[in-house]
Amino acid sequence: MASAETAHFLRTYDEAFDLLVEARNYMAHHRSFPGSSGSSYPLAPASSRPHLVASDGARPAAPASEESGRRLRTSCESMRITCRLTQVMAWLLAQRAVFAGEIEFDLEVAEFYALGAEGVCLENALEELEDMPGGLRSLLERSYQLYVRIKRLDEMSRRHLASGAAVGQTQTGRPVGHPV
Repeated sequence: MASAETAHFLRTYDEAFDLLVEARNYMAHHRSFPGSSGSSYPLAPASSRPHLVASDGARPAAPASEESGRRLRTSCESMRITCRLTQVMAWLLAQRAVFAGEIEFDLEVAEFYALGAEGVCLENALEELEDMPGGLRSLLERSYQLYVRIKRLDEMSRRHLASGAAVGQTQTGRPVGHPV
């Protein structure tokens, strides 16, 4: 792998890893302080809230309030960030294994390690989430941009393999024009 390719890959990997750590810290911090600005307000066990438990022990449906809707959206968007970053890190780790010679890079491998969960990860409705905390919105936007960028690299790599496998390989064994 050429020096410029290595530097680009390592920067992308570091960016993804740093964003993953930042997201983990953000979510851990906001779960630690219920009621703080932007928290997901984790619910205490039903047993500690007897007013929400019916006599038969079943929980009644949660009241449809604006606050519970906001908490649900916050939770869903937190999971979207997690999904994006998980997909990106899995793809980057597979690429890292290819560069290290641990796995052979061919079309079958590229398809197996292709970026997934597009239906969840490509949804980007920040304008509809104006009531979300700024930190969460920032993580949503940056994780979206990173996912889209890695998706382009993934597609470029698989296209190249599909069309260029017969054209030739570099001296390192990777397809000519391997993007990362």
